[in-house]
Amino acid sequence: MNKTILSNAIFMTFFLSTVSHGYTQNEASFPIRALEGDNCNRVVELVYQSEKLASNDSSTKVYFEGFLRRIGKDEDQTNTLGFCEPATDRETLSIKIVIENNNEIKKIELRSEKPPRYMIFTPISFDIKNNYILARYYLANNWGSVNTGYFTYDLKSDKLSYIKACQEEELVEYRGFISSLEIAFKCSVYGQDLTETSFIYDIFNSSNGQVYRVRERIRIKHERFGEIVDSMSIIKRQVF
Repeated sequence: MNKTILSNAIFMTFFLSTVSHGYTQNEASFPIRALEGDNCNRVVELVYQSEKLASNDSSTKVYFEGFLRRIGKDEDQTNTLGFCEPATDRETLSIKIVIENNNEIKKIELRSEKPPRYMIFTPISFDIKNNYILARYYLANNWGSVNTGYFTYDLKSDKLSYIKACQEEELVEYRGFISSLEIAFKCSVYGQDLTETSFIYDIFNSSNGQVYRVRERIRIKHERFGEIVDSMSIIKRQVF
């Protein structure tokens, strides 16, 4: 079953809320490197499958499928890091969430238009009752320009909600659950010594959708609810 659930207005707000939040992870680098490298003058398309997250009772599994494309030009070149310059002509043709519940598989399209950059989504955790998942997204022009953030996806209502954590800082990092309803995010800036005694955390309360700030060391009680049972992979890749 396919259906589009997010309006353009919601997604534009989603994009504009993430401009200053850069962060890098191998899970974003993997599909980007498969798109670029030695094929800067070609058109490259690929479909990736994110990590797969299983609920604690293994009854539900969730992952994302992304369809990405880079349109190469004759004058484009590979830089010393193995990415294509200039950092233009990147597209996300579609993003879908895939929900496996026992013997039923449901695919829901989260994006039907083509934003001018790569979108890479990956699940992190269920909540304790398996009502929603917490996920991370990356919006990237290439590996040198990555914005990131977090959202929840309600498995019953199919509602995606962006978490406005660390809005005043440059970096936001998921740390874990400090209670069954509260999720902690570490806030920092570029160049900050993460071992220093200055602690800034934004805590998201899933019961009311609010975020509050804590400036002291916190205790993580649960890294995640559920288990990662499959790694990210490339399903299909074409070079034209």
